[in-house]
Amino acid sequence: MQEDSSTSPTRTPKIRIAVIVLIAALLRVIFLGARSFWADEIVSVKLAADNWGGFWFWVSSREANMALYYLLLRAWVKLGDGEVWVRLLSALAGIVTIPLLYALVRRLYGERVAWVAALLAATSACLVEFSQEARSYSLVILLCVLSYYFFVRMIQEESRWTVAAYILVSIAALYAHFFAALVICSQAASVLWLPAKLVRWGRLMTAWAWIAMAAIPISFYILKRDVGQLYWVQPTTLSEVYKLTIFFAGGSKAVAAVLSVLSLVAIVAAVAAHSEALRKRSEASWRFMVTLLWAAVPVAVTVLISLIKPIFVHRYLLVALPGYLILLALGLVRLRKPGVLAGALALFVGLSGVSIAQGYFRPVEDWRGAVDYVLSRTTPDDSVLVYIPYGMNNFIFYTARRERSGLPTTLGHIDSAHSVSQLEAIVSPRTWLLIYPNPHTAEDAPAFEKTLQSRYETLERKQFKGIEVLLYKDLKQPPSRLQEESAPRR
Repeated sequence: MQEDSSTSPTRTPKIRIAVIVLIAALLRVIFLGARSFWADEIVSVKLAADNWGGFWFWVSSREANMALYYLLLRAWVKLGDGEVWVRLLSALAGIVTIPLLYALVRRLYGERVAWVAALLAATSACLVEFSQEARSYSLVILLCVLSYYFFVRMIQEESRWTVAAYILVSIAALYAHFFAALVICSQAASVLWLPAKLVRWGRLMTAWAWIAMAAIPISFYILKRDVGQLYWVQPTTLSEVYKLTIFFAGGSKAVAAVLSVLSLVAIVAAVAAHSEALRKRSEASWRFMVTLLWAAVPVAVTVLISLIKPIFVHRYLLVALPGYLILLALGLVRLRKPGVLAGALALFVGLSGVSIAQGYFRPVEDWRGAVDYVLSRTTPDDSVLVYIPYGMNNFIFYTARRERSGLPTTLGHIDSAHSVSQLEAIVSPRTWLLIYPNPHTAEDAPAFEKTLQSRYETLERKQFKGIEVLLYKDLKQPPSRLQEESAPRR
């Protein structure tokens, strides 16, 4: 028996979810190009645009974690590689997620919880942000929701087609992001709360066996192809677990902190209201536990693994966000009076709206702005360096795009400096330096800084998000070569 049922006319739920999906679409497609690509997005575009040999080399050796997304993006970028078009693929995945989440929650809990969960997901600042990013997160969230949808149907129905759909979607989720495996683990754990007579072990074990076989290449990659991709991940602390709730809230820290506290209160209320479900096996218990475990198992398993090898990265745990939002919806619907529920939803949607508006124009790294600034102020004899060398790929990416737009470029004069010896060999009277300290560090940093201070005078310093741009004048060069100041080129 479901928790509640709709008393509205048949058309009302359809109109309501249509409006919610329309809101979700609007929030995800506007300002798609407002932010610069950041380093990981640039990797996505470059990898997708590479030839098949290069594509296979990187996917098989270093970038297998989002292989399905890269493959889809490979076809997508044939029609364009601008910020708006590239990110539209993720936006579409984010939009489709909303009605699918609604269908899943409606099957589990009924109409009232379903439309509340759909509205929270549609206006989630975190989901909107990652629906506007050229990475696989929006795709894997969609596939995890689909996996759960078919898993629930597989438990409740007798249909071979449903089993096949569950297998295919779950495999696709694994190849969209490895952390989708934790979602499948949460599904398996939820079976412990089903009455024995309702557990169809034959179809479950068959489905999981097929998924496990399809995951063998992933297991091989994780065990044999670890070349330090996660060495930058810091050891996990309890504060990081709390920060995950702030991350799920999205947006600026102040607004997200308020939203996270309100969300935790609602989730605690939901768990308290269903506390009996934790202690017995029944279909109603399973319906609640399948949601609670979705939110909890990926986080708990990641924390445990991180005791041995740190892998606790907030964005990797986006696979648990739909479960978190459903729990939030379950907590909010405890507010029985329509006016009180409407007020609570207005508060959540309003705060999320503030975060969404702030996020549209807050890039992770503003490579577009930094490159435009440098290229508009270079002189023919200038050198452009990026510290660390990894960042030079990002600079060249946007420089090449500006070439196609007819803007001035110093691409022929760029030299990547990743050692003091290279820096000493520079003969340019002026040198632009882009300091890009993340996500890596460089061992020669102290010597590099010392050499700069001894040889150069700083003319300009400008900060972009994630990147600092400095212009140096070489004190060793004759004054005659320093006549041109850093005025924009015409």
